[in-house]
Amino acid sequence: MIKLTEDVRLVYKCCCLYYIDNKKQEEISKILNISRPTISRLLKQGEILGIVSIRINNPETNRTYEIERKLEETFNLKNAIVVDNENLFTYASNKIIFEFISQVLEGNKLVGVSMGKTLRDLLISLNNTVEHKHSNGYTFIPVVGGVGKNNTEMHSNYLASRFAKVFGGNAIQFFSPAIFSNPAIAKEFAKEEIVKQVTDQYNDLGVIIMGIGSKENSTLLNAGYIDRDILDNFYMNGAVGDICLNFYDIDGEIERFKSFNERVIGIKIDQIKKIKHRVGIALDETKIDAVYGAINGEFINALIIDLNSANKLLAKGN
Repeated sequence: MIKLTEDVRLVYKCCCLYYIDNKKQEEISKILNISRPTISRLLKQGEILGIVSIRINNPETNRTYEIERKLEETFNLKNAIVVDNENLFTYASNKIIFEFISQVLEGNKLVGVSMGKTLRDLLISLNNTVEHKHSNGYTFIPVVGGVGKNNTEMHSNYLASRFAKVFGGNAIQFFSPAIFSNPAIAKEFAKEEIVKQVTDQYNDLGVIIMGIGSKENSTLLNAGYIDRDILDNFYMNGAVGDICLNFYDIDGEIERFKSFNERVIGIKIDQIKKIKHRVGIALDETKIDAVYGAINGEFINALIIDLNSANKLLAKGN
């Protein structure tokens, strides 16, 4: 007696029931009076014998998927989400980003939130287009000080509250200046108990969501955190971007900007790199070098990026 998987007629019939008649394996098991594990083996045999051929067509709506795969492979990213520039901040792109962030948040109760125009614009758009989630027990924590002069809607405190509203949870407020006049003052201020109540939680973050700053349309400049001459000097001396107010060069090195970075009250680069899910968001073609440096420094291991920037980033990586 031949094995059931060697019975070509049976293999063919099983495949027809599954792929053409859309029967579930459990239903086929009852029809053919064969165990469910055997049904699974018959379907596999159908592929081996060429009775069934599976072809994956890449529809236009998923044309960014191959770019995402290339980004993940080229830059050793856990995840890459590429959004078509024509669909930026529309329901279609927002739904993709919303579902991705929701997936990353799953099982991670403490979530760090940075600052910036990109995060603000994204959250405003998400708030207007997607259905808010009910409380999931998440706590969104600002990772930089939240007291500044201008554009408070780009500050970490405001954005943490917006994340809590959209994704479900609560937000902690961090009432501290973001930048001090010198490192010594910042160091002493960081020892205050009211500050440590927030910053001590940085070591327990499971996720951090960060905008990636660049010279063009700088949030640091627009929010009054830094003067134009200082910003220009940093970029003349090799800076390509900042993340959580920490400047870095194309290789992801921060040493030459140490004197400024130590004036910042917030999460430090070495703390960022220990977080399991480090999501960077860049939806602007002026940020290619900033993203490239952030990847080289291992500040991010997941990236949400627009299609035009993704292609330019791949060209730079190759």
